[in-house]
Amino acid sequence: MDVRIMEYMLMIEQEKSLSKAAQKLNISQSALSQSLAKLEKSFQNPLFVRTNRQMIPTRMGQIYLEGAREMLKVKEETYEAIQDLTVKGKKLIRIAVESQVLSVLEKNIISTLKDRFSGQEFRLLPADSHIAKEYILNHIADAAILCSFRCSNSMLNYYHLYDDHLALCVPENLSQAYETMVKNTETRGIPFVLPRPGLYFRPYCESILQKLSFSISRSYEAEDFLTMKRLMEQGFGAALLPGHMARAAEDCSVYHLGGEFSFSLYFAVPKYHEDELEFEYIYKKAKELLTEITE
Repeated sequence: MDVRIMEYMLMIEQEKSLSKAAQKLNISQSALSQSLAKLEKSFQNPLFVRTNRQMIPTRMGQIYLEGAREMLKVKEETYEAIQDLTVKGKKLIRIAVESQVLSVLEKNIISTLKDRFSGQEFRLLPADSHIAKEYILNHIADAAILCSFRCSNSMLNYYHLYDDHLALCVPENLSQAYETMVKNTETRGIPFVLPRPGLYFRPYCESILQKLSFSISRSYEAEDFLTMKRLMEQGFGAALLPGHMARAAEDCSVYHLGGEFSFSLYFAVPKYHEDELEFEYIYKKAKELLTEITE
């Protein structure tokens, strides 16, 4: 994703018109139209539809625009922080972190890094794995801790942190309905808590449920695994959670689905940073802390 294109799409949403958006952006309407067409082609879906002479975001467009606002907000906050640190004479290192491990690193790693590198500041940026990768490529983050099924990018180096798998967690109030569903696939099914559309694990969760032939009577959407875990524990529905989170879940039955449904967490860093001591230390410390939660 290109930050400049994100700004273009947000202006279209604001003005509800290609011509007015182009005028505000000080570019030609044809250039803006081409940018939109190229983006829609990459997603294989329209981001806007024309209704009553207005450009209105589709559901796919709403998901894209939500992510764009999040990334531009972090970019603005990061630039402000860099300016502050320039005055203090310190270098800021920003690390985008997958939500499922954010709390572990927040408690332990920042203070350790500040002690080790006293002349620098460190900031963790909460991000879905999709967004975390884009943060690095758009220079919003300097490194990332993210999930990946395939590590293929010529600009990044990936260093393995740990392997995990998704486990099925069924709250106590739905245990009987779950057992009935497993025995008879023609039954109504049970409610599930899923990652919202656009998040990294959404298609993976849908694929698992399809492979298991599970039917969903109702679905609830969450922004991250921590929210999914909380909703599951409150009885809203079953959820597919990372194994280390499933083991800590309360008031539920946990079904480990096996290696077929595994994934890996990596420390990703641009190749131009690979020889810098700070990033080598961050990787080693993160691996040490995260290995503890998966054992």
